[in-house]
Amino acid sequence: MGSDYIREVNVVKSARVGYSKMLLGVYAYFIEHKQRNTLIWLPTDGDAENFMKTHVEPTIRDIPSLLALAPWYGKKHRDNTLTMKRFSNGRGFWCLGGKAAKTT
Repeated sequence: MGSDYIREVNVVKSARVGYSKMLLGVYAYFIEHKQRNTLIWLPTDGDAENFMKTHVEPTIRDIPSLLALAPWYGKKHRDNTLTMKRFSNGRGFWCLGGKAAKTT
């Protein structure tokens, strides 16, 4: 997952195999060591916001090197939203929903 030669990965998997936690570890590595922006798509905007609250924010809190790159952690700040986290090294992590908007 950390190869510079692979630009996109699509995965079909079963539920409850720990893949989300593994991705968070890879994303943390990308943000701190490889200095990469990262984007994850989830099925809906609600899923994306929930993932950010229940998985990404605790990961930032619990990994000292990420917390050091997040001076905004626990505060209301433009770099700390439910869809994007911008770290002090200039790298960003986006978590977005992939469902198209409803038309009326």
